[in-house]
Amino acid sequence: MAMLWTDEEYAKTNRIYEEALAVRRAGRPRRRVDIVQACRQATGRKADGSVLMHLGNLTSARMALGLATLPEFPALEHHPKKLTAFLERRVPRD
Repeated sequence: MAMLWTDEEYAKTNRIYEEALAVRRAGRPRRRVDIVQACRQATGRKADGSVLMHLGNLTSARMALGLATLPEFPALEHHPKKLTAFLERRVPRD
């Protein structure tokens, strides 16, 4: 049975995602496999498929909020509302 992602895992993977965005903005490459590996290590998740699906969900939720995304992880059609709510709490308010 699939395990639900926790807010702690969301925080770790979103941090890795944002670090990869910063590397990209600086004009340096960041390999997809390295991002997946960093997420696996940070969360303790063993299956690449689970991490890849989560990163697709993260892209989708970030797109819904107008945040920058990584093209390496295409957005999935549906993502957990819990993930969107998590990101909304972290978006800077004007």
